[in-house]
Amino acid sequence: MGLAVSDAATAELTAPEIQQLSRFDGASGFRDVPDSARLARAAQVQAAYQEVRALFAGRGREVALQFLNDTRVPPRNGAYFFALEALADPDTALVLIHALADPVKPTHPGILDRDNFQIDVAIESVLVDDAVRRDPRVISALMESIVKLRAKPYGAGLRDADLVVALLGRCAGPDAASALQQLAADPNPTIRSTAIQALGQTSAATASAQPVGQATAPLATFGRALSSDSQPRARQEAATALGRLGDADGVPLLRDALTTETHPQVVDAIVLALEQLKAPLVDPQQCREIAGRTWEPQAAQSPFACWRTSATPAALLDAATGGPAQFRAMTLYALVESLVDAPPQPTIVSALPAIPRPSLGAPGARAAINAPQIVRRPESPLPVPLDVAARARLLASAVEVLSRPSVASPENRDAISYAIAQRVRDALWQLARRDMAVALQYADRIAAPRTRHGSGRFDASYDLWNKDRTAYADYRRPRQAVTAAALAIALCVLFAAAPARRPAAILVGAALAWVLATLAGTTVRELPPPPLQFLTTTAIACFSAGVVVAGLAFRAQRRAPGTKMRAFLRAVAAVVLATALAFLVCSLTRSTGLFPIGSGGWELIFDPLSSALFALVVAAALVLADGVLFERIGAAA
Repeated sequence: MGLAVSDAATAELTAPEIQQLSRFDGASGFRDVPDSARLARAAQVQAAYQEVRALFAGRGREVALQFLNDTRVPPRNGAYFFALEALADPDTALVLIHALADPVKPTHPGILDRDNFQIDVAIESVLVDDAVRRDPRVISALMESIVKLRAKPYGAGLRDADLVVALLGRCAGPDAASALQQLAADPNPTIRSTAIQALGQTSAATASAQPVGQATAPLATFGRALSSDSQPRARQEAATALGRLGDADGVPLLRDALTTETHPQVVDAIVLALEQLKAPLVDPQQCREIAGRTWEPQAAQSPFACWRTSATPAALLDAATGGPAQFRAMTLYALVESLVDAPPQPTIVSALPAIPRPSLGAPGARAAINAPQIVRRPESPLPVPLDVAARARLLASAVEVLSRPSVASPENRDAISYAIAQRVRDALWQLARRDMAVALQYADRIAAPRTRHGSGRFDASYDLWNKDRTAYADYRRPRQAVTAAALAIALCVLFAAAPARRPAAILVGAALAWVLATLAGTTVRELPPPPLQFLTTTAIACFSAGVVVAGLAFRAQRRAPGTKMRAFLRAVAAVVLATALAFLVCSLTRSTGLFPIGSGGWELIFDPLSSALFALVVAAALVLADGVLFERIGAAA
């Protein structure tokens, strides 16, 4: 059932009423407040409710129609949401619910339609009222909207249908539970998973008020989904729901599923549900095996602690250097956990033997490695004594674990979670005794130099930079400068050919400009791990400028001497082309993931701009040097 345009038009609020409604833009009600916290703010919210009701008593439907028909501000959405919560009644809810599948078309020209996400929040506001969320008409209207939205061609309404299923989870009573149980067997995996999640929330909210035996129906629904649903998310939601339900009959269902479940996030949900039901795993060997199948540290903590109570020091060392990556990570962190939050205590001489540092192979880099370091003495003893060889083994194990991709969800069997990767990075820092030289040399062994949003070697460097930025720059800066200087020396080979001397001198100048930029660098994005140093904004800028200026100089020296105007135009062209090339190359390296970008992706904008600006400066300097010095070298040859 839809709303006629004429009905919506006649229901508009007047300008003074809209102004009055705008007063409540900053007001907040109970929509996003858990039941446990409502009593503390009840007086404040009820007072604001009374103000709204004094102005719009019995006119919730009109406020809803105004919200749907006019997207202009003021009033802002926050004022509408609070007013609809204060004026909540079933008729108001029905107006909003029907608009999900049958949108109200604004009568004013140029006004956009109300987005279904905003309508969804408005319905959530109305469903705060207990009488509304138990009304059978409201639940029937929600089910009707799901049917209509799913009937839209090409699956265009599936996203909105999923939102409506979640709204059913905010309803209460037997009608809502029956509707959700029906949807929990839906053939669509998205609908089915959301319905199981919503049913778990409503069942948990009413379980304490129900007589014994009333939870049988949802318990069977969750057990069936946990044991036989093909979708990991549905099984995960079912396990979580069994934990929330608080019924001891769910324990055998969870234990049976745990024996065969392989998806790490579902294993997490099962383990946490058993903890919630006060039925944790107690067999040490089973705990070790289950901990290796988890995904997040929060879930792995309990079974890992169960195994650790009976593990010998030798078993801890073996677990930290072999077996599943998850279990190795937990053990590595457990070995140094007491040191992670301990404040560092600088000393001049370490009381512990030095950890052997792997050779870097670059003779010019050894001086900085052997320079005096500030060594940190642990605040408390480790649970397992570690000699030099044991620390080296553990550091190598940390490198192996961090060489796996870290992702939000287990896309493949080799991946680890972000939280687990962070624990291993913390362990690497402590196992290196907070010695930046040792930590970075092992971090640079990580197989993956980067991913699109940072992982592997780059993430390890970024983490270490945050732990001690001065020490990080002191280690990276001379090595990167040596690399840039070595490249400049290598380019000198081009001087052997007379026609190449002038462009060779320009390229050497570009490499030396990179040396100077490196010596001024302080951030991990300008001093990254190898080989990413060749893709920094300054490196791209220097070599873009060098290639363009050298190419134009080589072309110019093959022609007859030109006028000053031609030389000026060539200089302008060099600066413009170098700037454009740096912007293009830097944009490509960021957009294709050759150089890591942050989760926000701001580097896709700022990195190319900064590289282009730096290229402009370097190109101008090279053009000037070419005119003053390099052209004379070419002429003398």
